[in-house]
Amino acid sequence: DAAIYLQKYFGSAILITRGHEGMTLHEKEKMTHLDAHSSVVVDVSGCGDTVAAVIATALAAKLPTAEAISLANHAAGIVVQKKGTATVTAKEFLR
Repeated sequence: DAAIYLQKYFGSAILITRGHEGMTLHEKEKMTHLDAHSSVVVDVSGCGDTVAAVIATALAAKLPTAEAISLANHAAGIVVQKKGTATVTAKEFLR
């Protein structure tokens, strides 16, 4: 309910990260849920930063919001498999 309210109030998409349950994107009257990409979780440190960075980069590259979220979800699935605050290499991301 909060996401729907915020989406209407700000007029923009709202993304809710849901840990091992993935993430949910609220756009206008549409809701899209993406399941988490990793079944192995070692450490969630920095995962939210990874999501924010990938979304910002994808949107700056003019990708659609849904695609940006999908890429961010993929990157988060890689990061949670590493101990501590980690990065995603291009090789890991493309694999």
